[in-house]
Amino acid sequence: MKKLGVEIVDSIDKVVAKSDALLLMSLDGRAHLPHIRAVAKSGKPVYIGRPLAGSLADVVRIFDVAKENKLALFSCSQHRFSPGFSGMRDHPEVGKVLGCGVWGGCPTEPHHAELFWHAVHGVETLYTIMGPGCVTVTRASTAESELITGVWKDGKIGTFRGIRKGAIGYRAMVFGEKGISPSGDYGYGVPKGWVAPHGEYMGYKGVAIEIGKFFRTKKPPVSPEETIELFTFMEAAHQSKAKGGVPVKLADVLAATRKGLAGK
Repeated sequence: MKKLGVEIVDSIDKVVAKSDALLLMSLDGRAHLPHIRAVAKSGKPVYIGRPLAGSLADVVRIFDVAKENKLALFSCSQHRFSPGFSGMRDHPEVGKVLGCGVWGGCPTEPHHAELFWHAVHGVETLYTIMGPGCVTVTRASTAESELITGVWKDGKIGTFRGIRKGAIGYRAMVFGEKGISPSGDYGYGVPKGWVAPHGEYMGYKGVAIEIGKFFRTKKPPVSPEETIELFTFMEAAHQSKAKGGVPVKLADVLAATRKGLAGK
């Protein structure tokens, strides 16, 4: 790292002082709330990698801190800007998206809310293709897999299948006004005639380009509202499982979370 001119310092304050923009990339999402509090007053734009946080309450707190300090902030999975996923919203063979089924890996860790750890990448794919506006979530869960169904306010239905046993891939099937098509493979381009192209791998390059744009403009490519909804979707899925698989309203989950924070 020294040969590349990378300097290691012993405090966040020193990093902030030597930086024009900041990336918070801890693999433990629980660290991101104290970190954003430490850098918020700097006014320097911040990107936070996944996992964003260990709980929905911390997700809300993070964006509240940014708002209070007028801090430019965004967070997303690298899946958000994988061209084979982002290109499905206006795919010429699909047209307007009417529904979507996404699948991906779903390992968990005890120190993070179940889906926040890794399934967040698949849920991010779902939101990349469907957009925000989910109203209710229902979850079926076994030791081997998850099936989470969201109903959007305009009647669209989107699903995420979380895989813990057997072959694991990251892709989607998209249903539209003009046609039905699989997405591209993670990291590659959109398909044509059901054939998934490869070529240049864009798994991390896509999000890196967007981070660079954001650092220059301070305009987040994904809104705080959509990111909060995405995590509320997953928290609603947690609550659906706890209640035996009944539908859970996202609005109720977020309201209860904010009410709990107001009392602290």
